[in-house]
Amino acid sequence: RESKLNNLQLRSTPVRMTTTTTRSKIRPIFHRTTKKGEVPFLPSLPKSDTLPPFVQVRKWMMTPGNETAGQFLLDFAIIGNAKCGTSTLMSWLYQHSEIQIPQDELYHLKSMDAWDLVGVFYHYFGEGMLRAESMKGYKSPSDIMNERAIRLIRTYFPQTKLIVGLRHPIYMIESFYNFRIQNGYEMPPLEKLLYHNVANQYAVSWSRAEYQTSLMYLGKTNLTSSDELALMPRHAQKSIRKRFEQLNNVSLPIENERIGKNNKNGNSNKNNNPPYPRVPNPVFLYETAQLGDENTTRMEQFVRDVTNYLGLSSSDGVDLPPIPRHSPGKKLQNATLQAERDAKKIRICDERYAEQRKRLLTIGSRASQWILNYFLSSSNSHDVFVSNPQHFRQILEGYSIDPCIPQKSQSM
Repeated sequence: RESKLNNLQLRSTPVRMTTTTTRSKIRPIFHRTTKKGEVPFLPSLPKSDTLPPFVQVRKWMMTPGNETAGQFLLDFAIIGNAKCGTSTLMSWLYQHSEIQIPQDELYHLKSMDAWDLVGVFYHYFGEGMLRAESMKGYKSPSDIMNERAIRLIRTYFPQTKLIVGLRHPIYMIESFYNFRIQNGYEMPPLEKLLYHNVANQYAVSWSRAEYQTSLMYLGKTNLTSSDELALMPRHAQKSIRKRFEQLNNVSLPIENERIGKNNKNGNSNKNNNPPYPRVPNPVFLYETAQLGDENTTRMEQFVRDVTNYLGLSSSDGVDLPPIPRHSPGKKLQNATLQAERDAKKIRICDERYAEQRKRLLTIGSRASQWILNYFLSSSNSHDVFVSNPQHFRQILEGYSIDPCIPQKSQSM
């Protein structure tokens, strides 16, 4: 793959996207006013009339001090979470005339270089098919959980608009577990699922529902108060303390006290480096329930908010069709084999999984409290956005409520 990308070039004349690029070669940025309560319109990145060849872009990005030379090729990124509607969102945005997004998950930032991700766009769409004026994005639902991926985004793509999905932990675990079964994996019984991922669980674990432990990598909160730390699981608290000590050369007490309170010499640390550097990227949070909202008014608002956030020029999102219903996983033609796999899938609302649901409610309650009280705090209102804020809050507050109980009551 590397050799193919090395030799891949476009026929168009190279135009380096820097501040020295002449105005005549840059397309004007579209602007639109928004109504009160809407996600503000965030203009798209400047676009050139032509694209430089990949080998030239890679050379620029590898030059110290010029790491963001490939920024113009990455407008947005769907970086999480797994089984939270990311495939649906990718398929939906793919249908927009202004957007080019590969219909595959791209995990390059987890283990490869940033320019390898850029090269995928040239390779995936092919010579002459990658449009200079298009808005480009990718999907990788586990990037939000990977500190390395977030660091590369912050360094190489600081203007890329990030999109992160959430889902009720009970439904997320059920969907993830059954997704593995559908794809032919032999899973342990749900009752024996371990807290952290191990090889035979194939990334399905209770810790997946701790959304705050991945969102913290974005550095949008200080992670210094005892109240905030109390909403983090113990393993995350240890990681936060260790990073703070390393960054600020201090020794902290073992008990859960305010990190910025004082160091071993009694000096204040409140102005010291936070555990995770703040990414300059804006973030759009959505909840999976919003993708299938039957309330027409809220759904129309959601479409407008996504349109505004991405900076699409289409007025009121008219080029965005209705959100499709997407079911990822292998599609089997063998009916017998499909029946066998269906038999192995779980229905998490069954009484036998009551204890597992109770555990997920505890995890979900802490995650939702942290998101609502810290990640969505007023100090982040300029670069962290949600659609229909009041309804979004109601959905997340439901993470502490068992959604299976009303279903049982209705069936009686």
